[in-house]
Amino acid sequence: MITRELALESLFPVKDEGHAISQDLEIKYPRVEGMLDYICKQQPKLLDSSDMGHNLLFPSGTFVAMIKFLLKCFESELKLDSSLGRSSEFLSSVEKLCTLLEHGMAYEGSVELHATASKTIVTVSSFLPQMMALRYAHRISWLRQFLSHIDLDTRESVARLLGIASSALPIGTSSDLIQELLSSISKSNNMRFEVQHGTLSALGYVTADCASRIPTIEESRLQDVLRYLTSVANSESPVLASIAVQALGHIGLRIPLPPIPDNNRSAHVLELLHEKLSKLLSGDDTKAIQKVVISLGHMCMKETSPPTLNLALELMFKLCRCKVCRNIPLYIQLHDNIWGISF
Repeated sequence: MITRELALESLFPVKDEGHAISQDLEIKYPRVEGMLDYICKQQPKLLDSSDMGHNLLFPSGTFVAMIKFLLKCFESELKLDSSLGRSSEFLSSVEKLCTLLEHGMAYEGSVELHATASKTIVTVSSFLPQMMALRYAHRISWLRQFLSHIDLDTRESVARLLGIASSALPIGTSSDLIQELLSSISKSNNMRFEVQHGTLSALGYVTADCASRIPTIEESRLQDVLRYLTSVANSESPVLASIAVQALGHIGLRIPLPPIPDNNRSAHVLELLHEKLSKLLSGDDTKAIQKVVISLGHMCMKETSPPTLNLALELMFKLCRCKVCRNIPLYIQLHDNIWGISF
């Protein structure tokens, strides 16, 4: 146990708080390419993408520490030279890194390993979005199997990756993916919570990407998604309702949410959800409340209608009467402003 702790300390050194700032030395990590070459020499099967999903090539704990250290190397290298993202040599090492991370998603891996590997793929995607989108556009089926994972963080990361991957798909293929996600979740009444959460999240991310592209998805498909998410938000438990609202927020970050036809009239999502959102914000589920408040800001990001913005503010200020939310920092983003609010 002591040996393991010392090994982790050497991988992730922490600055001694007793040292003066001038005495702190900049931590230098090795190049990610060199580390990957060394690891692959120890386990050549890491380069075999056909063996993914079967046997775990390292113990889960070892794999987690290895991934965390490789991420430090990756980020450090890009920080030193941001132009590396255009180097064929560096991109080749990123491909190796991705293959290693995908091996970390093997069935035998621990929950922590799956969460760490999937989060790291998302992090790498934030640095190299186009490259990663192209890579995972060919792995849609592989990604979708993790939408029902038992771990929330893994489901969330995979949903994000589906959104990233969809940006490299033809718009028609992305639209079909949205329809498949909608069909898979709307036709079953006895679906596990994990499946519902993963699919709702993916629906938000994929639709957000498709709706902001040119050419964009057909209006009818977008309306189908908005109607379904609004229906879930209105009818389900606080947990699922907040997830559906979060998905609407992801779409609202990219485009102004269009009105939804409702009983011979058209209404904004916030108008249709006003009563349910009021109940959620006056409830006692803190996590649901935080999701809703953040999503309110997201839904208003591209909004220009004063009545809709006023509706969002009215909902937000209901938190003043919420005892559960006292001393909890909640954040809402309206246009370019981020307000930190404590009650």
